[in-house]
Amino acid sequence: MAVQCFVTGGSGLVGSHLLPPLLASGARVRASFRGSPPTGAPAGVEWVEGDVLDSVFLGQAVAGADIVIHAAALVSFAPREADRLWRINVEGTANLVNALLAHAPAARLLHLSSVAALGPPASGTTTVDETAQWDTTAEHSVYAESKFAAELEVWRGLNEGLTGAIVNPSVILGPGDVGRSSAQLFKYAAEEHRFYPPGHLNVVDVRDVVAALLALATAPAAALGRRYVLSAGALPYAEFFGLAARALGRRPPPTALPRALAEVLWRAEAVRAKLTGAAPLLTRETARIARRAAVFDGTRAARTLCLTYRAPAESVMWAAQELGRAGLGRPR
Repeated sequence: MAVQCFVTGGSGLVGSHLLPPLLASGARVRASFRGSPPTGAPAGVEWVEGDVLDSVFLGQAVAGADIVIHAAALVSFAPREADRLWRINVEGTANLVNALLAHAPAARLLHLSSVAALGPPASGTTTVDETAQWDTTAEHSVYAESKFAAELEVWRGLNEGLTGAIVNPSVILGPGDVGRSSAQLFKYAAEEHRFYPPGHLNVVDVRDVVAALLALATAPAAALGRRYVLSAGALPYAEFFGLAARALGRRPPPTALPRALAEVLWRAEAVRAKLTGAAPLLTRETARIARRAAVFDGTRAARTLCLTYRAPAESVMWAAQELGRAGLGRPR
């Protein structure tokens, strides 16, 4: 009998790249979406409309599942999204864990988290890996707090009898909705802004995230009950935006953003966002994150899951070119 998989957030960046190889493996795939049905999705997926805040829906969706991949989440650093972040990321994950415990306790749960849930590097170091301990005294974004709290719900489920694992990707690169996740960075490059942030960006290719999840779906029990950092390395923001802009046929941002100006700009962006309802291009949290020197170590996943990361520059170019084919960066 074919393996039955349920994927939350099937229309998102990771979900949309995950579905084709799941189908190709012979699995029966059910995936959730919100709003309009996904377009251009592979044939063979059983699409179910529902919300992770709906416990009844989740109970029905997980019934009969052998593998559940939780990829639905909200990624935002906008202060006005604080309540939605907590509800979707934390309450949604708690609801899924409860649904599994009640309706599919033998299913394997794979939770898509984030390196944000690990927190900043410990004092005196710049490297973060799976041994990182959450520092309650450190300053965290609401997004990071929501992802950490969501992981606590997963660990609760594992302690109550579920099996599974957590993956903590850095910034996931791949073609997707330019209004969401890392695609916004490529949109920024296409708009030919003047400034780029100082510091660097830890990245991982969406295809490598998918490979890790697929490996965990069939991994032996010894590989479960753990978390896996997924990160191919770090690129200076100047290099990232240079690669992305050139792949999109645009002029790269020429000037590093001085810290003092960043403090002015995020405040101005907060006012603009409040007046217009648009998402801010820069927030206090993103300005602070850009200055961090953290490097996330994805060695455990590479070793345990036999994962070979694509080079960060290759992933930037691929994602930009795919977004360009979809219309981003075309001549005005």
